Amino acid sequence: MVLKSIVHIQILAIFLVDGIFLEIKPHIRQQNNMNRNCYNVTIKPFYSKVAVIGRPWHAYYTWNQQFRDMCLKTIFKVPNNMNQLVRFLKQKFYGLHEEPIWSKAELLMYMGDCKQIVLFRDRSGVHGQFDGLPCFKRDDFPHEIPLRTPYKITIKVIERGKYLLISDCTTGITFLLLHPEERPPRVEIEAFAAKFNFGDMYPACTKELDPVINNVTEEDVTEVSTTSTKKYSKYDW
Repeated sequence: MVLKSIVHIQILAIFLVDGIFLEIKPHIRQQNNMNRNCYNVTIKPFYSKVAVIGRPWHAYYTWNQQFRDMCLKTIFKVPNNMNQLVRFLKQKFYGLHEEPIWSKAELLMYMGDCKQIVLFRDRSGVHGQFDGLPCFKRDDFPHEIPLRTPYKITIKVIERGKYLLISDCTTGITFLLLHPEERPPRVEIEAFAAKFNFGDMYPACTKELDPVINNVTEEDVTEVSTTSTKKYSKYDW
């Protein structure tokens, strides 16, 4: 029986896909690694609600977790019933050790087959730094571990909305996403991803074929690969 992908407790921390259990590498559970990724993403932060909502994003590279041929889809929405959702979350998560700023509800995020997660702008004031609470009924996840604090999630828009970085600040898992209908050849994405040091880097959505681009030669693609590998040690994006 094919099982649906499930995001459980920490966003994408454990996936159950086609009966295969993918676990986080033990070393990324270390608190220093977890916090460093989100800190690095938010150096020179850039976030725009208009830039992220609407069209689906696909993850083409990930750090600290392998997704292999899975084309992990992420969608952001601004719901009309946000106030209703916030009232539901206040009741569901009454007694959190750390509550989000309820009046700062910003977006709904759908990642993979998970239920929607409501994102609240966090107390730091950093653009793209969010507290997240899952908006689902307990019957959807009967064995759910009680949530004590909101998820910490960081989002950064790069190159005028061409790329999107998302990092789970608790697990250290980080994603590089693009709009699939506008993505460049894989070698160009790989060269861009190689600029960042968030841990162990893996390709995702590996079975998706490269787009056909007119008047681009193999030599052009090779040049992109060899000239775009400079490390951005100070995250000057």
